[in-house]
Amino acid sequence: MPVYPEKLSDLIAKVVSNDDDFAGSTGRAASFECGCTVEICISIDAGKVAGGGVRSNGCGYMVASAAVMIDLLHGAELRELHGLEDSDLLNRVEARLGSLAGRRRCAEVCIASLHRAFESHRAMTLSEYSGEVALICTCFGVSEEAIAVSGLTTVEDVSSQLMAGRGCGSCRGLIEEIIDGTSSASV
Repeated sequence: MPVYPEKLSDLIAKVVSNDDDFAGSTGRAASFECGCTVEICISIDAGKVAGGGVRSNGCGYMVASAAVMIDLLHGAELRELHGLEDSDLLNRVEARLGSLAGRRRCAEVCIASLHRAFESHRAMTLSEYSGEVALICTCFGVSEEAIAVSGLTTVEDVSSQLMAGRGCGSCRGLIEEIIDGTSSASV
């Protein structure tokens, strides 16, 4: 009798965790409930997610959740990711795997790992940036100055009007800080 449902077993069998899959931006997260970790690596080429890999000491639900996320993102353009909202990612994982029946935390840890991989990509892109103004959104090339002078007061407005934060979403916290700093400076 199989340990996991067939959908999960098939995904687990596809996940390859050799070093070739880890030539990109990596994020790692852990579950304090079970002590398991997951590491997701994404490679980005010409503004598209070109591939990825998974390493985990976690259960099949954790590995399968990570594999689903990599499959969902493979070939996606950064500008089409719309901030990678946690609830959307979780819904898409559950749509593919079925009910996680008490294993939602496994998918949530994978989502955290994926966000950290995009943060790693952002940091790498910024380290290579040689512009004269601070670059906040690496997906759309939006500067700190553009956000500060826009007069926009929410991250959603900045995302809608300037596109910043609509790609991988790793800059959304910085956008909030800029908005907060700009609004407190004008008070």
